[in-house]
Amino acid sequence: MNSQLTSAYPNRTIALVVPFPLGHPSDFAARRLAPRLAELLHQSVTVENWPGASGTTGAARMKHKPPDGYALMIHGVNGFAIAPHVMKVGYDPIRDFAAVIKLHSAPLVLVVNPALPVNTVQELIAYVKSNPGKVNGASFGTATNAHLALVLFNQITGLNIQHTEFVGGTRIAADLIAGKFQLMFDFPNVVVQHI
Repeated sequence: MNSQLTSAYPNRTIALVVPFPLGHPSDFAARRLAPRLAELLHQSVTVENWPGASGTTGAARMKHKPPDGYALMIHGVNGFAIAPHVMKVGYDPIRDFAAVIKLHSAPLVLVVNPALPVNTVQELIAYVKSNPGKVNGASFGTATNAHLALVLFNQITGLNIQHTEFVGGTRIAADLIAGKFQLMFDFPNVVVQHI
């Protein structure tokens, strides 16, 4: 980029794109980042949520944005390291995007419906083994890190907890509490107020 272009940037609003619904850790990070970025760049920064298909819908839309710095995307491992290997995504994560910075990381926690008579992981494993088909796990979608955490948990424990894909956002915690499914791996910021 030449110095003339560099000195003119930014001269209009910058979109901070989150390919996930409200309440997702990437959304939380974007909403904390946007005001500071606007302050540093002396330009408006808006947060735009483009959710769908484990973040791949927004990434596919982002691919068609000009690479001019006016549309920046906060994405995670789902859309770039997992989804392209298990589904058709409409973009090449290496060819179509350039990583700028590691912004945040979010661990997953295993949470269960409070009606489940378990208090430890060992009790959960024993319960699932003695009640086959009665425990279902949910995630924001196929090929998300939460879905793969459930797959890995099944492999490690020898269990067969069925996966159910739920609509993303903070509603998933309410659905867990309501008993629509019995467990999930999720981000702490989504479920911590319910624990």
